[in-house]
Amino acid sequence: MGSLTCAVEKQFADDKILLRPFRLHDATELFDAVHESISEIIPWMRWFDGDFSLAQSRDWIEYVQDAWQKKQAYNFAVEEHRTGKLLGSTWLSQIVYKHGYANVGYWVRSTGTGRGIATRAVRLLAGFGFGELQLKRLEILVGVGNRASERVAEKIGAKREGILRHRLQLEGQARDAIMFGLLAHEYAR
Repeated sequence: MGSLTCAVEKQFADDKILLRPFRLHDATELFDAVHESISEIIPWMRWFDGDFSLAQSRDWIEYVQDAWQKKQAYNFAVEEHRTGKLLGSTWLSQIVYKHGYANVGYWVRSTGTGRGIATRAVRLLAGFGFGELQLKRLEILVGVGNRASERVAEKIGAKREGILRHRLQLEGQARDAIMFGLLAHEYAR
């Protein structure tokens, strides 16, 4: 694992943010961003159990770099242009190339919320998924009650398709989730 030569070229930006692959030197800032946002992350993120060390931050970056190389998932750091600060992450995972769909995920650190960062990041990510990967459908699975994530899905034009019972395991419990779908022909760049 280590450096990502081919992935470094994959950067997408608008006037406020930059999406780029994670680098190992992001480990400390990722660790800080996650711990700053514990109260917002724990109820909604399956990967976070409240015990996220700096070593785990490094391991996670190596894991996503490896997944990128294998074309299994594409996880982008969301960085603020003005400051270079790591604001969060957005990703495509559970990619099924044969059927042309993938799962979309996102989170923004607490001090970056309320500014449309997640919406901007997911729009850029969708452009990558529909354009470069030639996917036909993106799915966003949101835990029932996570209104902030619902709003992101709605703002990018994803359609609410229904509630999936006991679809997520969150905080050790089976939880219902809302399925949002965005089709390539619906995506407005």
